[in-house]
Amino acid sequence: MAAALLLGLWHFGGIPGEGPLRGPLHSAAHFPVFGLVGAVIFFALRRFAPSGWQRGWRAYAMTLLAMLVLSAVAEWSQQFTDRNASLRDVGVNMAGTLAVLCLIALRDRQVADVVCDARRRMLLLLAPLVLAVLVLVPLGTDWAAVVKRNADFPCIVCPANWLDLRMLTASGASVDLVRADGLDAAFLEVRLDRETFPGVAWEWPVADWRGFETLIVELTNPGSEPLALTLRIDDALHDSRYADRFNHRIRLGPEARHRECIPLSGIQAAPQEREMDLSQVARVMLFGGGRAQGQGFWVHHIGLEQAGTDLQICPLLRAPGPPGTDL
Repeated sequence: MAAALLLGLWHFGGIPGEGPLRGPLHSAAHFPVFGLVGAVIFFALRRFAPSGWQRGWRAYAMTLLAMLVLSAVAEWSQQFTDRNASLRDVGVNMAGTLAVLCLIALRDRQVADVVCDARRRMLLLLAPLVLAVLVLVPLGTDWAAVVKRNADFPCIVCPANWLDLRMLTASGASVDLVRADGLDAAFLEVRLDRETFPGVAWEWPVADWRGFETLIVELTNPGSEPLALTLRIDDALHDSRYADRFNHRIRLGPEARHRECIPLSGIQAAPQEREMDLSQVARVMLFGGGRAQGQGFWVHHIGLEQAGTDLQICPLLRAPGPPGTDL
């Protein structure tokens, strides 16, 4: 009953609030929750299982098997909730179970003859710490990416290091951080691999864009064919309709670097039946159409400019040149 209650609270509950760290926090929470469920099942087996399964290491093996089945069922059942199933979460569940069983073994008289050796006891003590660190590493990297995102603002996308890859989601596309010879700054290389709307999204930009006048988008088309992209921007009130967001077509000439300057007043007025809330911007996307499959583009910079900035250099700073030409 205790195990069922814990699983029910975990399954149908959730960490309150929104933000880029909510998902990683929920995944990390699998570690202590399933560790506690594993402990409940272990002690239940020791108390109620047939005597043959209560002795020695058999209860440990049965607990691991039971938790593997529970983890698989729990992840599969998440398709019926607002969360997604993940094999990684199954691994985190089992890591939490194993960590708790290691701590139990340190005080278990039935296996004392095996764990009395100092080196084995040290391994049993260190294993939970190592497992906890491995589980927390993704959360730590996402936290560092959020810190960088906040420090970069009003630059929305400023490719500099691998943390920038943690703040984007690719759909039908692959993304790499590239530092090319002759360029002062890194850029994101996006390759469009799928026919239907392949691209990238920044799901959690700094939300408050008030006080700025223009959105600057700097892209390069390294290919020999023209490329048409769509820039999409949503706010937190977006209702999933095409007419309830900002959509802007960007046409990139072959082997050319391009700078697009978009007034925020146009973004604010884009939804047909309301104004976009520039204090709650929720998503920035760049994607191609069906003919874009097999092509690619580079993202140099996406950022906001204050009112009064000299923007006469937009939309093109110079005639199209080879990829990497300095603006």
